[in-house]
Amino acid sequence: MSSFHHLPTEIVCRVLECCTNQGIANAAATSHHLYDIGIPLLYKRQAKQGNHNITFWAAENGRIGTLKHIAEYMTVRVVAAEEWTHLVYDTSGDFDPKTDMATGWYWTPLHVAAEHGRIDVVEFLLDHGADIDAQSLTRRDLGLGIGIDSYRIDFQDRGIFELPPPVSFSPLVAAIHCRQNHVVKLLLSRGASIEIRETATKRPCGTTALHVAVINGNVEAIKMIIEGGHAGPNDPDADGYPPLLWAAQYLGIKNDASAASMQPLLDLGADINYIAPSDFYPGSRHSLVTILTKRWKPETAEALIALGATPLSDHESREIDKMTVTHF
Repeated sequence: MSSFHHLPTEIVCRVLECCTNQGIANAAATSHHLYDIGIPLLYKRQAKQGNHNITFWAAENGRIGTLKHIAEYMTVRVVAAEEWTHLVYDTSGDFDPKTDMATGWYWTPLHVAAEHGRIDVVEFLLDHGADIDAQSLTRRDLGLGIGIDSYRIDFQDRGIFELPPPVSFSPLVAAIHCRQNHVVKLLLSRGASIEIRETATKRPCGTTALHVAVINGNVEAIKMIIEGGHAGPNDPDADGYPPLLWAAQYLGIKNDASAASMQPLLDLGADINYIAPSDFYPGSRHSLVTILTKRWKPETAEALIALGATPLSDHESREIDKMTVTHF
């Protein structure tokens, strides 16, 4: 092998180009000279073949050295998408899940690093052009407490005849859901948006990362979002409901995780007697206690009263007792 080392670099390159990936790796392990020649060949070959498995592996396992090679010889701006039975990769920078894949899930290395808490990888990817608000939809997102087309409060007392536009999720949402709050702090400091966006139009859907933190009981993330000025404690969603109603509505769901969010929201300035829209017709507005009682959630209304909310007046109680709710 020593004689091979002394061949002109051009010849060594031609020889290595004829080798398998394993052959190049074996040669690169024998000397610094062959390493400097062989490693770029390996990464460029992966890029040419459209195989970016190594990028996602490095993001998950915190391999900064590998990512440095990827940034130099490939790109960290890549989306993985399931297309029927195999993975495809998009490095165009404008991946559109509506047109660029047939079916399945999609995600980026930044999502992988965020959900695994690899803060050094998150920083590296952002410093090398990764989109801080890149969108994904993965199996992990099935546990968010909200879904691709179920991201508004559903009192489950009325029929729903039209699903809202589907949404997708950012690395910030992934970090909040996986409780990687050191990553949450970094992403917020780097300007990550808290918005959850419609997949097709990229418009904010009205539900945000704060709601994800609330229904999953991630108190630290709630504090970072509100105290950092990224959202207010009473900011309404698309239907006019404040975060406190999300916490109350999700009691008894997801193992009562949202119960942990209620007192912190109040401590951060949430209005326990917030007046919100309560029915379909214009101008119908009531307190959260009244809304929950009218929508057949008396237990959650009692939970708010126990925290200091104003109980129903005798008049409101009589009106609700007389009220007939039509179920579809």
